[in-house]
Amino acid sequence: MRGFHSKVHPRRIARVYSFQFLYHLQFRGIKESVENLEGKNILQSIENFNEMMSAMETDSSKMLAKPEIPIGKNMEYALSLITGVLSKYGELEKTIETHSKNWTIAKLAKVDLTILLQSTYELMYLRDTPQRVVMDEAIEIAKSFSDEQSCGFINGVLDAIAKSLSKSNDNQSTDKHSTDKQSEEDQDADRSC
Repeated sequence: MRGFHSKVHPRRIARVYSFQFLYHLQFRGIKESVENLEGKNILQSIENFNEMMSAMETDSSKMLAKPEIPIGKNMEYALSLITGVLSKYGELEKTIETHSKNWTIAKLAKVDLTILLQSTYELMYLRDTPQRVVMDEAIEIAKSFSDEQSCGFINGVLDAIAKSLSKSNDNQSTDKHSTDKQSEEDQDADRSC
């Protein structure tokens, strides 16, 4: 496994940090964490994680190599990713499984699953970032913490999810346009009566 190298965009630091925290939860049982980590418990768990990471020696061969802790708005972004993934975990898991051909969640490597959970949440709920950027960031994290095969797999799953979301948005837009047009026609008909 390759280590994460700093001197990158602060938003990536936030993504890597949240990835490492969520990956850490995979070993505690992320499903149990979803039920137990609310409000103050999440913040306490993050503080414990920060202390553990600060005490750890930097070793690029370890998955949980000492992360760069984001600050300010970037820490807020990391927290939004963490709390978002935890709050939407079941839905994210179903979306990933639907779009990962011939793979179940249970068969996915924890690293790949964690990257997919976080990126799927960004694609579905944090629409201020372009889909291509979310996907590229996921691949960069995979390059640092996984292998080449995983990069292709993650890219394929995220691409399928992005296309599905775009298609869904197009359909909603068309439906809204049709509804608006119908409302205008109804209003015109009412006026003529």
